[in-house]
Amino acid sequence: MKAFVKHRDNHVQQGLRSGTGRSWRRAALAVATSVVAALALGWMPLPAQAETLETNNPDIVVKRVYCVDYGLGGVLVNRSGKPFRGQLAVAVTDDEGDVVGRGKQRLRVGAANGARFAYYYINTLDCRSHHFEFTVN
Repeated sequence: MKAFVKHRDNHVQQGLRSGTGRSWRRAALAVATSVVAALALGWMPLPAQAETLETNNPDIVVKRVYCVDYGLGGVLVNRSGKPFRGQLAVAVTDDEGDVVGRGKQRLRVGAANGARFAYYYINTLDCRSHHFEFTVN
């Protein structure tokens, strides 16, 4: 019994036992530190720019664009009454207007519907300063 009491007292001193209040503070601090570090290192998805981006087709728009490391993703929305079957192309440009990445992929979207897309290894490390131009064929 003496060994158990000593073990319990050690946990209380280290803030590992509930009821001390320190364990909650440590956990909250650890979570906050992790979130800040992940945002600073670019590990968490960040919104790239405005919610809705136009394409060369007025019936097709891109929404909820996000970046993670080298990747880019979002939702292609078909506002027309006809299904869309085609190719979505993106050009990533920096602040100076230079193209730093390109990508293409085939998508099918039903009438008045949306479909998720993702490009990998397209060079979007500085998501906040990049601009995205989407075109559909």
